[in-house]
Amino acid sequence: MKKSLFIRSPLLLIAVLTLFIFSCQNPISIDLSGDTDLQAEGEAYTFTDPVSNTVVFVDSTGKQTVIQSEEGGRQVFCEEVIDFVVFEAGKSMSRSAGDGAPGMIAMILGRRDNGRPGLWVIYSNRSVKPVLYEDGLETSELLEIAGNRRPIFWHFGWNYEALKLSPDGKIIIGYAEHKEGIDWHKFSIEPGTTVGVYWSVIEKKDGRIRLARARVIGIRDRQWRKNLFSGVDKSLYRHTHRWMWALRLFFAGWYDQYLTMPEDFLLSETEGEYRISGTDQEGEAAIATLTAKRVLSIEKAPDEPDENQPPYPVTAPFTFRSYTEDSGLKTFQLEIEEQGGLADPDGDVVYFKSSLLPSWITLDENTGIVTVDTVDSHSSEEFSFWSEDEHGADTSESPFKITISVIFG
Repeated sequence: MKKSLFIRSPLLLIAVLTLFIFSCQNPISIDLSGDTDLQAEGEAYTFTDPVSNTVVFVDSTGKQTVIQSEEGGRQVFCEEVIDFVVFEAGKSMSRSAGDGAPGMIAMILGRRDNGRPGLWVIYSNRSVKPVLYEDGLETSELLEIAGNRRPIFWHFGWNYEALKLSPDGKIIIGYAEHKEGIDWHKFSIEPGTTVGVYWSVIEKKDGRIRLARARVIGIRDRQWRKNLFSGVDKSLYRHTHRWMWALRLFFAGWYDQYLTMPEDFLLSETEGEYRISGTDQEGEAAIATLTAKRVLSIEKAPDEPDENQPPYPVTAPFTFRSYTEDSGLKTFQLEIEEQGGLADPDGDVVYFKSSLLPSWITLDENTGIVTVDTVDSHSSEEFSFWSEDEHGADTSESPFKITISVIFG
């Protein structure tokens, strides 16, 4: 009877068992340094561990950090990355960590193990912390109802979704959606209505991150406040204002302009201002400019330039030219099939182009004049000519062909 490989090789059996036990105890520690498809050398990246279904952040040095946090007596895991930003070594969003406090190295916007969007901060000591809300609640959850005891004043059936982090980590854009819709007498919201929102990410003196309440990405005349609260005690306004921001989602029609769906951050030349592309309430492309505290403007996005069209094709009143040998220089004129007096539908400058020409034929690309030197030339060949505009669009796929023949005299 043949002995088992493991019986014959006890050392192999021990090695296999050791590897199995180690892999079970360390499901997150995965070396992906050899996988060139995942990262460029020296760049930070994230991946999801297939065993624990948890996101792992890998910095530029290859060090791995599992994205999880202690919240309310339980471990909360990040299962999917929505977006992330990496900060300069030893620096937070707005200050240096030279006072001994750990600096932020990255911020992860992802999806928690309950399916809701969340925000985590990775510090230089490899600790992972969720954010703080204005009421002191510590949670990674972005939903506005997180930890609130009076959800009716804060939620009203809106579901919040995060989309993007600004490059400096100070703004999160997303949207609030009312999936079911509302029909209260004369007041109604269509199912699936969306309103663009943004969160301000604020760094505290101790290096922790606080998340402000979501704000609508919208502009409206402040006169509505004066009309609504005229004659009302200011202290009452201050108390009601704390929950009235949520009502603004319902009264989006009060806004002169607002984004229904933000898309991405655009380059801004002013520090502290953020330009966001998206779709406005009229369904048109728009750009919102905002700061951490208020929306400055919402303007229609400039029309994209029309796609450049090729010029009109080359033509001539003939397709064959014959010359006798030694008859000297002969010329003929190529033309453009103009329409409405234009050689190009976009009004561009048009040039004449040709296939490779022999030394005895030349083409003036500006005028379309072809010159044939008949001296010592005995040939009959077909040549192609086409038009090309100043931007490179041409008609080379459908050229005008002419046969040029030089015969004995």
